[in-house]
Amino acid sequence: MTPQSNAPRLHDPRTVVVTGCGQGIGLAILERVMADGYIAVGIELDRGLAEPLRARLNGPHEILVGDVADDAVLEGAAAEAARRGDLHGWVNS
Repeated sequence: MTPQSNAPRLHDPRTVVVTGCGQGIGLAILERVMADGYIAVGIELDRGLAEPLRARLNGPHEILVGDVADDAVLEGAAAEAARRGDLHGWVNS
């Protein structure tokens, strides 16, 4: 039997959650995170901003529609990021 390790699994993709990702600074951060090779999970309150953004994403990224004041939305974003890889960052914008 091999011992369990708590060390990060470096072969797993790294994910970052970005809130307020539909426009402005949040969108710029989301784009930079993706350009740097991370898998991005964005949260946007405005469905009118989130849907077009989701439609133009390539790859494993995701945009969730929700209010960051709702704990369930935050937990859902964390779970979505964890399904896609190791959660390495969270940016509140």
